[in-house]
Amino acid sequence: MGILGFARKIGSDRLNMACQRASEYGSFGYGAIRGIIERGLDLAGADESAPAAFRTMTISVVAHTMMTNTLMTRTPDNTINPEEQP
Repeated sequence: MGILGFARKIGSDRLNMACQRASEYGSFGYGAIRGIIERGLDLAGADESAPAAFRTMTISVVAHTMMTNTLMTRTPDNTINPEEQP
């Protein structure tokens, strides 16, 4: 179904809240979003301990990130500690 498919099932407002909740913890994956929705955590409101910048992230930003996969793509250069390279 995919993350955007949840919008048809639960509505875009609730999906937006689930994505905001996931972004508070830096979790952008399908499993994290699904778990939040299944547990109703999206209905519990924002976690006030999370930075405001994360609490205001919208579905369009999360969806764009998932489609382009930019935050989850790494090159060998940024996965190896420079001090440990031969």
